Amino acid sequence: MGQATFIAALDQQVACYRRLTELADAQRQYVAQAQDQQLLDLLQQRQEAMQQLAKLEQLTAPMRQQWSQFAGSLEPEARQRVQSLLDQARQLLSQLTQRDTDDALTMSCWRLAAGRATRGGQRMRVSQQVAAKAYGRTAAACRPRSGRQS
Repeated sequence: MGQATFIAALDQQVACYRRLTELADAQRQYVAQAQDQQLLDLLQQRQEAMQQLAKLEQLTAPMRQQWSQFAGSLEPEARQRVQSLLDQARQLLSQLTQRDTDDALTMSCWRLAAGRATRGGQRMRVSQQVAAKAYGRTAAACRPRSGRQS
């Protein structure tokens, strides 16, 4: 892979992270407003963006494995561009991680409140599906344990 291809792949990665940030903003609204179907649709979009990001990671992996050699071969302008893209990617990833953590807490509180209000009802099943899809667990893992006090 040449330098131009690597830099183009980094550009695409940053674009993916930006897209994920936009989706995280929408996710925050859907979580806060308990909009289950919109959240499920959005999570599908996030999954697609993550798959694209994974492909880009595979594409750039050889250069990252030989980073010292590769970085040393870059012209100063290209090195600055690569460093800028890597910094942007790190910053966006940090923002995404924080937003997802905040949303997980909000969903947890929402799920507990919904469970108290409608134990065994449709709302609880929907919140379990949302939590399961959002955080990679099975719906069973999101169910309250029997005998648990609420």
